[in-house]
Amino acid sequence: MGTAVVQRRQWAALVSTCLVLALATINTAQACTSYIVAAHASTDGSVLIGRNDDGEGAVAPNWLVHHPARDGPAPFKANLNSLTLLLPGPGLAYFSLPSGPLADPSSGRNTTGEAAGWNSAGVAVSATESIYNSAAALAADPFNEVDGIIEDAIPSLLLPQATSARHAVQLLGDLVTQRGAGEAFGVLAGDAGEAWYLETGSGHHWLAQRVPHRQYFVSANQGRLQEADLGDTSSTLSSPGLLRFAEEAGLWDPHSGRPFNFFSAFMRDGPQDTDYSHPRLCLLHHLWGSLPTASACANIRKLPTFAQPWPRTLGVRDVKAAMRNHWDGSSHDPYLHQHPDEPWRPIALLRTSMAHVTQLRPLSADLPDALSIITHVSLAMPKLAPFIPLYKGLPPHALPPELTAAKERRPDGVSLFWRARRLQALVFRDWKRLAGPAAAAIVAFEHRLEERDLPKFERFTYARAVDKGGQAGGERALAALTAHVCQQAGKLLDRLAADAADALGLPGVPSDQDMLEMLEEAAEAYSFEPAESSSGRGVRYAAAGIGLAGGGGGGSSIAASGPAVMKISRPLSTLASPVMGTAITGQLIATFPYDAPGKLEAGWVFWWLALAFFVAFFVMIVCRFAFFYEDALLIFTDSVHSLFLGAVVISMAVLIQGFPIYLAHFWDSTSVMEAAVILWWIQAASAAFCTLLLPFYMFKEHSLELEKFTAIWLMPIFPCLIAAASGGAVARKASPGSAVSIVYASYLLFGVSLPLCFMIMTIYLRRLMVHSIPPNALMASSFLPVGPLGMGAVALLNLGAASERLFPTAGAGPSSAVYEVTGANLGLIASSGGALLAFIMGFVFPLGVYTAAANELWKQLPDLEAMRDWKRLAGSAAAAIVAFEHRLEERDLPKFERFTYARAVDKGGQAGGEWALAALTAHVCQQAGRLLDRLAADAADALGLPGVPSDQDMLEMLEEAAEAYSFEPAESSGRGVRYAAAGMGMAGGGGGGSSIAAL
Repeated sequence: MGTAVVQRRQWAALVSTCLVLALATINTAQACTSYIVAAHASTDGSVLIGRNDDGEGAVAPNWLVHHPARDGPAPFKANLNSLTLLLPGPGLAYFSLPSGPLADPSSGRNTTGEAAGWNSAGVAVSATESIYNSAAALAADPFNEVDGIIEDAIPSLLLPQATSARHAVQLLGDLVTQRGAGEAFGVLAGDAGEAWYLETGSGHHWLAQRVPHRQYFVSANQGRLQEADLGDTSSTLSSPGLLRFAEEAGLWDPHSGRPFNFFSAFMRDGPQDTDYSHPRLCLLHHLWGSLPTASACANIRKLPTFAQPWPRTLGVRDVKAAMRNHWDGSSHDPYLHQHPDEPWRPIALLRTSMAHVTQLRPLSADLPDALSIITHVSLAMPKLAPFIPLYKGLPPHALPPELTAAKERRPDGVSLFWRARRLQALVFRDWKRLAGPAAAAIVAFEHRLEERDLPKFERFTYARAVDKGGQAGGERALAALTAHVCQQAGKLLDRLAADAADALGLPGVPSDQDMLEMLEEAAEAYSFEPAESSSGRGVRYAAAGIGLAGGGGGGSSIAASGPAVMKISRPLSTLASPVMGTAITGQLIATFPYDAPGKLEAGWVFWWLALAFFVAFFVMIVCRFAFFYEDALLIFTDSVHSLFLGAVVISMAVLIQGFPIYLAHFWDSTSVMEAAVILWWIQAASAAFCTLLLPFYMFKEHSLELEKFTAIWLMPIFPCLIAAASGGAVARKASPGSAVSIVYASYLLFGVSLPLCFMIMTIYLRRLMVHSIPPNALMASSFLPVGPLGMGAVALLNLGAASERLFPTAGAGPSSAVYEVTGANLGLIASSGGALLAFIMGFVFPLGVYTAAANELWKQLPDLEAMRDWKRLAGSAAAAIVAFEHRLEERDLPKFERFTYARAVDKGGQAGGEWALAALTAHVCQQAGRLLDRLAADAADALGLPGVPSDQDMLEMLEEAAEAYSFEPAESSGRGVRYAAAGMGMAGGGGGGSSIAAL
């Protein structure tokens, strides 16, 4: 019996190998990347399923087809193996996106090889994600490679039958149990309510899980399902006898005390997976916020199967951006650095024949069924091909030729696939120069669709078409929209291809034959195909002789280097918070403009705490570079974290400012200031090095896009500005001989840094104008522009005060007055600019340096003594009032309009609505009055008054302030006598006209 089984398996392997060799030109999806976003994790409540369909080579297209509904059963015969079965009737209508010649009915077989699709019941399926089972699992339950279930058939089998996502995975699981799987795979299924993911573990065993409603799921060519409660059938489905099989096959020991883990029992987990899958998985979790740092990637196998996005939910745009990622701008970007042997496989590949994001929108009475599903499809590599929105109700008789005309190795001027491939063939000739503008133009095209054209179509065009012509009118509108979008996308691709050819100095767009040669050359160089083992995926791939391009030996390097990036970068970025924030807080306490017992001692405590933080983190950094030098240098490969190197120098400068404030007061002043001078020169040299060389390195090594530009770029520029401020503080108490050199050097550093800060702030303002505010995860960087203005003011004030002390002694004569007045006035200007930004932004360090500037201004400009009271009282009072208004606008008024007023009108008609409006107005006025009373009492207490002034005193105070700050217009005879008769004039304005004219 055993011999017969072995012989059958040998014959099965032989037959499968022959099929592979006979169909060697067929485009099969390999090494894809999959994405699922559950309803409550998405921005609009939609379920999102998406996948990069990565094929073999770059010349086999995907296109759009429609299968009509049928009444009876239908035979099914696969292309890639001998699978045949009878599909039950009736069959649902569905759209699909087949790949390559698999969808050619002239072969005498079914239209198979359909990579993704959606049916009339509102179910979407995407197949497959290539995964790999362990040798032990397959030895116990091998694949049925002769006539088992493989990706060639899956959507074609499920979409005509499935009425829900759960139904789809149950159907597929039953087929695997009955017929066996011919390979290992993962399959995505979704409907308007939920999404499911199924993985095979062996020839006949599988597990499927529902993605929790507030979470997302990603997969990158390795099994991801782990622990599961098989008894909870509402969220988990599995093959019959799964646990018993795992125990009998020795894949899981129930007596070990460890729960059953599907990944540990059934999945391959070797060096080839570390090379090929783990970096992508880590990247996706990092992009979507569940991994704020990559340090968790040290053990990627322990990551949860499902994760919650943070700090915001995810939309179609987020999934598209992930699909286009190729380690953008980092040292691992293979296209930017022309490094085909890069071991970290990018998500975006040239051999991606199609990428899709299917948006299954929440059911609503206001949402027509024809608009309930939008599949965003990019034909060819999505980095350089636009996503086209396809609605569920698109009429099958009006499919645009741009989506249906593509044929393998037959370029044309109509299909979006081949028009995109022309552009991609050219861009890969000079990626660094051509990819950025082309990709930006494509994304801008999509943004116009999403933000303007599609909302306008759904709200007005489609609604009017249905009102006038019923369902047929709606279908005509959908056909017209799709045709228009495809035409515009084609024109865009043609224009970008012509621009690329012109930039390359070519006489025109290459001929079809030249383009094919260019594509095949680039696709072969940048194939990034998975390394195969002798088991796990199925015989057809092994027969094709697929290997990882240049991947040999990459596993250990990635395993070591991946986590190292964050192990070194996290301490650097953290320096900006505890050291800088703590030190500036202590400085503000010590220099508080009012006399208070113990304020210097309290500031000293904060300074020592900041010093302890700095020493601890600095030791960590030194040890990292000393013992793991190569890994530590990976910080420079990150285009964001490398900028935080400036935090080390900034922290040194803020701590040095504490020498003249604290140490010179408590210890020997002469010795302390000598040490401060030495440390300042070290810090100044480090600041110059950071400001001048780090940005140059970033320009040279990283590709920078305006949309991804943030104010974090101020971090390497900021050190010179802070060095100038600390230099002024040291020069005010150092010996004259040392102080003069420090003042000159500080002015030089100031001149280097501040113009660069203004340049970066200008670019950042441009980025805000073009691309709106940054995402929530980067919102903190928006607070940084407060820093240069505040610290610039501190630097000018400190240097002006130091110049007054030094230059007469140094023989500089009357120029000291110029420095003092210039420093004070320019400091006032910078402080005013900082106030504008501080009004809408705030963080400990940026606001701290701005407040330090205000304190120093008060010291140097006694006439502005009122500034300290205004800054102390007006800020908190204004903030409380604005917060009260924000609560009204964001919570109370919307709640009143949507619920309270509506209910009142429903119950009492117009009279009920009027009563609700009166009650709301009275309530708001009462709350506002209480707020003003409380703020007035707080202000009186802060001013040391026994209570709120009497009415008469209040009137006198008001009139005095109003007269001082009247800002009334100067009058001429043209306005009329009534102002002159009232005796009104500008306070202090007498005789001011000529002086103003002169100024």
